Amino acid sequence: MAIDKFIKHIPKDSSDGSYDLIVVQDRLEVVIDAFTRNPVNDSVLLEEIEIGTSTTLVPHKLSRASRGYFIVKQDANATIWQDTTVTNNLELFIPLVASAAVTVSLVVF
Repeated sequence: MAIDKFIKHIPKDSSDGSYDLIVVQDRLEVVIDAFTRNPVNDSVLLEEIEIGTSTTLVPHKLSRASRGYFIVKQDANATIWQDTTVTNNLELFIPLVASAAVTVSLVVF
């Protein structure tokens, strides 16, 4: 889920002391823009994904190619990696392989 861009309110008449409002908004914009540019803040949680020893195409629902993922839950001892031989439909799926059958939850960004 993307975070909306910060929009400043510019007063029509700056004679009423609204300069302080403009300064505060300028500083907020810097902080919020840094936050929204971080790709991890535009992520989705995928729960209970079953991955086997052959390539599993995991739909990530980002509407763009993913930049990475974190494993946040795992029910077995297995190594999980992205199958780099699969290069089509990356805006829809992450191709994952595991060393053993495993169920995981992922944060995809």
